[in-house]
Amino acid sequence: MSAYVKGRRLEYKIMALLKEEYGCDIVARTAKSHSVFDVVGIDTKYRVIRFVQCKAGKRQYLSKDEREKLEKLKGLFAVLPFLTVKNGKFWELKQL
Repeated sequence: MSAYVKGRRLEYKIMALLKEEYGCDIVARTAKSHSVFDVVGIDTKYRVIRFVQCKAGKRQYLSKDEREKLEKLKGLFAVLPFLTVKNGKFWELKQL
Protein backbone atom coordinates (compact mmCIF):
# COMPACT_ATOMS: atom_id res chain seq x y z
CA MET A 1 0.00 0.00 0.00
CA SER A 2 1.41 3.38 -0.96
CA ALA A 3 2.06 6.16 1.53
CA TYR A 4 -0.61 8.26 -0.20
CA VAL A 5 -3.24 5.53 0.22
CA LYS A 6 -2.30 5.02 3.90
CA GLY A 7 -2.50 8.76 4.51
CA ARG A 8 -5.82 9.12 2.71
CA ARG A 9 -7.28 6.19 4.64
CA LEU A 10 -6.21 7.79 7.93
CA GLU A 11 -7.69 11.13 6.90
CA TYR A 12 -11.09 9.51 6.32
CA LYS A 13 -10.89 7.78 9.71
CA ILE A 14 -10.10 11.12 11.35
CA MET A 15 -12.98 12.79 9.53
CA ALA A 16 -15.36 10.19 11.00
CA LEU A 17 -13.77 10.67 14.44
CA LEU A 18 -14.28 14.43 14.26
CA LYS A 19 -17.96 13.95 13.40
CA GLU A 20 -18.76 11.16 15.83
CA GLU A 21 -16.55 11.91 18.86
CA TYR A 22 -15.92 15.65 18.63
CA GLY A 23 -19.32 16.78 17.32
CA CYS A 24 -18.02 18.59 14.27
CA ASP A 25 -20.80 19.23 11.80
CA ILE A 26 -18.48 20.42 9.01
CA VAL A 27 -15.51 18.22 8.16
CA ALA A 28 -13.24 18.31 5.12
CA ARG A 29 -9.91 17.07 3.78
CA THR A 30 -7.37 19.36 2.19
CA ALA A 31 -6.36 16.65 -0.27
CA LYS A 32 -3.03 17.21 -2.04
CA SER A 33 -2.92 20.82 -0.85
CA HIS A 34 0.42 20.44 0.98
CA SER A 35 -1.02 22.74 3.63
CA VAL A 36 -0.09 22.69 7.31
CA PHE A 37 -3.19 20.59 8.09
CA ASP A 38 -4.80 17.61 6.37
CA VAL A 39 -8.29 17.68 7.88
CA VAL A 40 -10.43 20.49 9.27
CA GLY A 41 -13.40 19.99 11.56
CA ILE A 42 -15.77 22.79 12.48
CA ASP A 43 -18.15 22.62 15.41
CA THR A 44 -20.66 25.38 14.71
CA LYS A 45 -22.48 24.85 18.02
CA TYR A 46 -19.41 25.69 20.14
CA ARG A 47 -17.70 27.76 17.42
CA VAL A 48 -14.50 25.71 17.44
CA ILE A 49 -12.28 24.89 14.48
CA ARG A 50 -9.97 21.88 14.67
CA PHE A 51 -7.06 21.65 12.26
CA VAL A 52 -5.51 18.18 12.17
CA GLN A 53 -2.17 17.12 10.72
CA CYS A 54 -2.32 13.36 10.02
CA LYS A 55 0.78 11.20 10.22
CA ALA A 56 0.07 7.63 9.08
CA GLY A 57 3.68 6.45 9.07
CA LYS A 58 6.07 5.67 11.86
CA ARG A 59 6.95 9.36 12.28
CA GLN A 60 4.12 10.60 14.48
CA TYR A 61 5.52 13.98 15.38
CA LEU A 62 5.62 17.41 13.81
CA SER A 63 8.70 19.20 12.61
CA LYS A 64 9.46 22.54 14.25
CA ASP A 65 8.21 24.34 11.14
CA GLU A 66 4.95 22.34 11.01
CA ARG A 67 4.30 22.96 14.69
CA GLU A 68 4.98 26.71 14.37
CA LYS A 69 2.60 27.01 11.41
CA LEU A 70 -0.19 25.25 13.29
CA GLU A 71 0.48 27.26 16.45
CA LYS A 72 0.11 30.53 14.47
CA LEU A 73 -3.45 29.54 13.58
CA LYS A 74 -4.42 29.57 17.27
CA GLY A 75 -3.99 33.34 17.41
CA LEU A 76 -6.15 33.98 14.35
CA PHE A 77 -9.20 31.91 15.30
CA ALA A 78 -10.52 29.90 18.22
CA VAL A 79 -8.49 27.04 16.78
CA LEU A 80 -7.42 23.80 18.40
CA PRO A 81 -4.58 22.17 16.42
CA PHE A 82 -4.19 18.41 16.63
CA LEU A 83 -1.87 15.60 15.56
CA THR A 84 -3.04 12.05 14.95
CA VAL A 85 -1.48 9.44 17.24
CA LYS A 86 -1.95 5.68 17.08
CA ASN A 87 -2.78 4.11 20.44
CA GLY A 88 -2.67 0.36 19.91
CA LYS A 89 -5.09 -0.28 17.07
CA PHE A 90 -7.03 2.98 17.53
CA TRP A 91 -6.29 6.47 16.27
CA GLU A 92 -6.57 9.43 18.63
CA LEU A 93 -6.18 13.16 18.32
CA LYS A 94 -3.49 14.75 20.47
CA GLN A 95 -4.04 18.45 21.06
CA LEU A 96 -0.89 20.49 20.61
